[in-house]
Amino acid sequence: MDKQRSKGSGEMPPGQGSAGETGGRMRIWSSKRLQSGVRRRFRLWTVWLASLICLTGPADRLGAWSFAGHMLCGSEVCTRLHARNPQRCADLVELLRVHPHYASHWRPICAELPVEREAEVLFMLAARWPDDVREAPWRGLYHRRAWHFVNHTLRFSGTPTDVPDGIIPATPEPGEDPEGCHHLETALAYNLTRLASGLPPERRAVALCWALHLACDLHQPLHATNRYGLRAPQGDRGGNLAFVLEEPGSAPINLPAFWDNRLPPRSPGVAVLKSTPVELAGQVRAVWDFADEWRARSTQDSPTGLERRRATIAEWSAESVALAREVVYADGRLEVGSQPDQAVPLPEGYREQATRVAERRMRVAIERLLELLDP
Repeated sequence: MDKQRSKGSGEMPPGQGSAGETGGRMRIWSSKRLQSGVRRRFRLWTVWLASLICLTGPADRLGAWSFAGHMLCGSEVCTRLHARNPQRCADLVELLRVHPHYASHWRPICAELPVEREAEVLFMLAARWPDDVREAPWRGLYHRRAWHFVNHTLRFSGTPTDVPDGIIPATPEPGEDPEGCHHLETALAYNLTRLASGLPPERRAVALCWALHLACDLHQPLHATNRYGLRAPQGDRGGNLAFVLEEPGSAPINLPAFWDNRLPPRSPGVAVLKSTPVELAGQVRAVWDFADEWRARSTQDSPTGLERRRATIAEWSAESVALAREVVYADGRLEVGSQPDQAVPLPEGYREQATRVAERRMRVAIERLLELLDP
C-alpha cells in the first residue's frame, strides 16, 4: 500500500478557514479532488476493516468458494445426475425435501422460481447450506468449523523446525462437536458414509449437503494447506493472513477472498438468514446466467484420464496441495503482505491463471461428485 495514503486523511478541505482569510476568498475543491479524497478514505476504511478482522482472529477460515460457486456446483451436479440416472437424482431430491430447513427457508425460495427447476434449486441450496449455517441461530447446532479445511503443512524457506509435516488437526470452537472429524478429508468420508447409511432421512439430507459442499471445498487449493515460511512462522491459516491487491491502488484482500471469487467472478452472495426469498431467487438466476455460458465451453477443459483415475479423497487433497505450492504461492515466489496495509499487487497474469485453475478444479470436483453420488 502507498504509505502516503493515510497522510492528511483527516485534514480540512483547503479554504475552510476563517472568513477573514486574505482577500476574503475561499478556494473551492474541484469535483475531481473531492472524488479522490472519497476514494482515499474508502481505501483507508477497507484497510482498517481488514486489519480489525486480522487482529481479532475470526473463528472461521473463509468458505472455499463463494455462495455462487457452490450453487454452480449444485446446479451442474443435479443437471448431469438427472441425465445420467434420473431415478437416483429423484431420490436425492426427495431426501432434500425432508431437510430441516426445507419448509422454513428453501421452499419459499423455490416458490419464486420456475417449478420445473425445483430439483436443481434444491441441489444449489444444499451445496451452499454448510456456509449458511455459520449464522446464528443455526450455527450452534449445525456449524462445523474444522470440516471446511485440512491443514497440510506447506513449507517454504524460513519455516520453523518445530512445525510438523503432514496434517495438523484443527481445534474445534468452544462447544462445537466435530463428531470425531478434525479436518476436511475425514469429514467428507464421514458424511458420505452417513448418506449411504440407514439414518433417519433428515440426517441423511444434512449429510448430502455436507458431501456436496466438502467435495467442492477440497478442490480449492487454499483449503488443503497452511503455508509456513519466513513471513508466516506460525502459518497463514490457508491464506487468510496473506494480503494482496488485485491491481495497484485497489483495496487489500486476502488470498481466499481472491481465489473464492474466481468462479463466478465477484459474486459472493448473501447468507440465507440475511436475505429474502426474492433476493435469493435473484442469486439463483444470476448463477443460471453464468452457468449457461460456462457449460458452453465445458468440453474445452474436461478432466484428464489421470484425474479420472485418482479415486481417493487423499489423492484429491494432494492435488490441491500441489496446486497451492505451484500456482497459489508460485513455489514461494508470490509476494504477499502479512497485514492489510502491507498488501502487495498481484503479478501480471496471476489473475488469469487463477481463474483457469479455479474453473478446472470446479469441473473436476463435479465429475468426482457424480461418481460419489452415483457409483
